[in-house]
Amino acid sequence: MLENVSSFLDPVFIAPYKAALALSGDALVAFILGTLALVVITTVIGELTMAGVYWLNRRHFASLRRDMITHNNLSLQALAQKDKVSFTACNRLANEFFGRNLFSGFTLFASSLWPAVFALAWMGSRFGAIVVPLWGFELRYPALFVPLYVLARIGFGLTKKRIWPFTRITAWISRNEDCGEKLMTISDLLPKEPDETGKTDKPGKAGDTPA
Repeated sequence: MLENVSSFLDPVFIAPYKAALALSGDALVAFILGTLALVVITTVIGELTMAGVYWLNRRHFASLRRDMITHNNLSLQALAQKDKVSFTACNRLANEFFGRNLFSGFTLFASSLWPAVFALAWMGSRFGAIVVPLWGFELRYPALFVPLYVLARIGFGLTKKRIWPFTRITAWISRNEDCGEKLMTISDLLPKEPDETGKTDKPGKAGDTPA
């Protein structure tokens, strides 16, 4: 299957390499730039896939976050009232929902990796026998693609909130997971200093910015 998909995508994936070779006239530079372009393409497709999977399961993710925040806040409120029984019960549920949120996040991220798998399969069919002299080492294609891909995902994660259409996707996800109260921490139980109007904010109220 991977071979069939790689053959189908060959004209798309090879285009950046050909363009870089035409511009630079250097095979090594073309290989690096072409791989960088391939990394960007797979990153964007992966992020869009992740957004699509989230949309299909949007109610599930919203429910998990609401349950996590609700039980976390109830446990801290019970702690503030020195209600050990309620704190233990709510804290156990909060930890359970936190774990489910974390697992769902990992699963969601995994759904974005398939373009990289196909890209590596395609590079294997195109450049599997090629050794690249770089930084004093003789490297094969995974040694270039994988570090660039990791850096691209990190960089994209830090900047996608300012890139269309991911600005709208990020805002929509925030609205979908806004359950009307923020995730409280121990610091919210500490006495609050009054502001200029003499009012003291109460933690966990609707209208606070979600965590």
